[in-house]
Amino acid sequence: MRAAGQLLLRVGRVVSHQPWSGCGSNRQFNRCTSSSAAAGAALLYRDFIQQSLYHPVQGYFNKPQPPICRLPEPIQFSRILNQAEYKAVLAKLYQQLQVDWLTPVEVFAPWYGRALAHYMLECRRHTLRGGSSAPLAIVEIGGGTGTLAASVLDYIAEKEPVTYSCMSYTTIEISPSLAGVQQQLIVQQRGHAQAWRCVRGDAAQPASWGGVAGALPQQHSLQQHVFVLMMEVLDNLPHDRAIRTSPAADWQQVAVVQQQQQEITASSSSSLKEQQPRYAEVLQPAADPVVQRCLAALYPSHQHPDTSSSSSSSSSSSSSSSSSSSSGGSVKSWLQGLLGLPDAGSEPTDVWLPTRCLQLLELLHTVLPQHTLIAADFDALPDVVVPGRNAPLVSGRQGAGVTVDYDTVLVPWGAADIFFPTDFDSLASLYAAAAHRGPQLHAAAAAAAAAAAAAAVKAGSTAARRTISSSKQQRQADVAAIKQGTTLVLECRRQRRYDQAALTASEKMLKVVPEIYTIWNYRREALQATLAAGGEAAQAACAAELALTQACLQENPKSYSTWHHRKWVVLQGLADLSKELKLVGSALALDGRNFHAWSYRQFIVKLMGVHAEEELSYTSSLIAADFSNYSAWHYRTMLLPRLYNEDIATVSFDELMASSVKEQQQQQQASSRATTHDSAAAAAAAESSSSSQPAAPQLRATAGFTGTASQSRPIPVHVLEQEYDMVHQAFATDSGDQSPWIYYRWLLGNSLAHLSQAQQQQQQGAAQQLEEARVVLGEALAREVSRFAEHLAADPDAKWPLLMTARLKEAQARLGLGEELGLDPAALQQQVQQLYVRLQQLDPLRAGYYADAAAGKAFVVVQALGTL
Repeated sequence: MRAAGQLLLRVGRVVSHQPWSGCGSNRQFNRCTSSSAAAGAALLYRDFIQQSLYHPVQGYFNKPQPPICRLPEPIQFSRILNQAEYKAVLAKLYQQLQVDWLTPVEVFAPWYGRALAHYMLECRRHTLRGGSSAPLAIVEIGGGTGTLAASVLDYIAEKEPVTYSCMSYTTIEISPSLAGVQQQLIVQQRGHAQAWRCVRGDAAQPASWGGVAGALPQQHSLQQHVFVLMMEVLDNLPHDRAIRTSPAADWQQVAVVQQQQQEITASSSSSLKEQQPRYAEVLQPAADPVVQRCLAALYPSHQHPDTSSSSSSSSSSSSSSSSSSSSGGSVKSWLQGLLGLPDAGSEPTDVWLPTRCLQLLELLHTVLPQHTLIAADFDALPDVVVPGRNAPLVSGRQGAGVTVDYDTVLVPWGAADIFFPTDFDSLASLYAAAAHRGPQLHAAAAAAAAAAAAAAVKAGSTAARRTISSSKQQRQADVAAIKQGTTLVLECRRQRRYDQAALTASEKMLKVVPEIYTIWNYRREALQATLAAGGEAAQAACAAELALTQACLQENPKSYSTWHHRKWVVLQGLADLSKELKLVGSALALDGRNFHAWSYRQFIVKLMGVHAEEELSYTSSLIAADFSNYSAWHYRTMLLPRLYNEDIATVSFDELMASSVKEQQQQQQASSRATTHDSAAAAAAAESSSSSQPAAPQLRATAGFTGTASQSRPIPVHVLEQEYDMVHQAFATDSGDQSPWIYYRWLLGNSLAHLSQAQQQQQQGAAQQLEEARVVLGEALAREVSRFAEHLAADPDAKWPLLMTARLKEAQARLGLGEELGLDPAALQQQVQQLYVRLQQLDPLRAGYYADAAAGKAFVVVQALGTL
């Protein structure tokens, strides 16, 4: 599907010819041969663009705030008279929403998706073999905000409810933040949990398709027919660049080499300077197999010798296609000449090859042999200033409403969108070539991997013995050298020798073994006089120590003594704290669970007086990039209480049970002591006493809670609701990841604490607040049970949603919070028992734990501000 009629609106566009800080000129990057390239592996352009767009932290599409969004309401096209008004409406929306792009799917919603849904229903009814008997299966690659999926599912549910009842719609999404946005719209707002599922991953990688197979309808496999949708996806598939000196010369592939490592180094002053990378293009022989196959499919007259035989089918197909369209070719060439466009039939010398697209198509033909591909994208782009045929538009934003175009692809990762026009004639050639070669390639790759694994197992034992022997000798030599060096430094300390030679020796030792506390203490003693004197000498000494600790941390990012020494240096008052905050941010980007770095960040934040709201925003950005970042979730449990007071008591489920049992025993004792002259009445009273439910137990505060963050009051209800929404997005992305579940239990503890607080206030005469708290908590628990029901509708065997549903219903029953909603405590307890039995079947390794829970022997702490 060509993007005819789709308007790419460019608002406030400027062209940037300015180089990035620390980089070479954007207009003319250094070009060298591979032999003269700087040290370090060169990246093919497709790999560089892949990182720039999809890097987990720095990628353009993995920003905390996605570059696209949904419209607040559909555009009323019936009120638009002409194209000028249409442009004005779009310009206003761009200004209002402050996003990079509004895709056609969003602009023409819901009609765009409804039209596609109608086409697919008609196609399977009249065109596909077997008609509409097989369940409908749809796979969307790159689901954006979920608008297309929601529109398609709405239409099918409305027009063909029987088809909808057994269909599946699977989205393959590489962006965690967009996956969460899709879950919120499609499942929570539109209610399509039964039909829709999101698989996180790169569709061009075979591993992502395992989850697709599990999402298909029952008795349906990947070998049966599947509709594949790629709306505005082709433009963001990375390309490779190929160059030749003349149409008769051999092609060369262009790679990218980083001339200067992107790192944080100590400058000559006391500050730290973060440098941008500098890149150069490297010309190499066109030896990459994917580049070879792409050239063979698109330019068969100049194909590489290695691919000539394998691509004969696609070459003949392309030739026949060219001859059949020769009559139209002359008109097309005449129009291109009239408009000043390059002739597509001319022999290019500088081209951008859709290599990632070819890989994706080859994989599609392998895993989905009976698919129908529906794709839409721009077949031309305005204002392109990057050289080469089929060159991309590299566009970012600077300030509100200002679009900046760059004349190079080599901008820092995430700084700009990089999107290519789609030549649909070339796409047809690639599709034919992929159909011929794709299954063969992946079968050969699988066989080679199996052979390599077998060879590795066979040779493993012999190689391991040789490695152990050589490594043992090396370790002995290293240990001897470390002992000698340590003895030398300790002798200098005993003699109170603090000259430059001794300090240099200690520096060398620490770079090898930074864990020796005594050597760090020796350096403190040596530097105290210089730092106390102040002036330039103190600044230089501080900068040198910071540089040394940084070098040691690069070798061992979790060295206790190194982080401790760096804190000591910072406390001398000569370090730039803002640079320290940037440094620790870089450390956490490399390892989000480095608790040393988290501790150091809290240390710096406290010195700087950073407000807890700013840090909370920082954790939100980390979680949006990686829902599995346990440390970021945990940091929120420390930050939220700082915003909403301090010190809280806890109450355990054991105490709740003891309270409940004690009250029940008291009732039974009172009943047994009662005397009555009417035996029938006495029997009825006994039956009533034994079957009646005890009063809702009180949440009793206990002293001595020493959690990571103490509170005097629970987090406000409206804040908890926002946190629940965020954590459910994480569940939708990966329901098996423990990190958000642990945070979720902490949130539930805060919800329970509202009831505890109200009970304490009741003792002071505020009875109405207790009733209100019971209603609010009851509604919150019921809402969470309903949310997990949606999760379980999509994945009935998900362990964590099942376990948390059991915990929630157990709390409803034991705290008497279901009665207001018409829920019988006995029925709730029976449901809890059934859930624990189901968990024993799904998770046999923990069957004993679930059995104890079902018997009432395994209560997790229900802290008033703790966990459930």
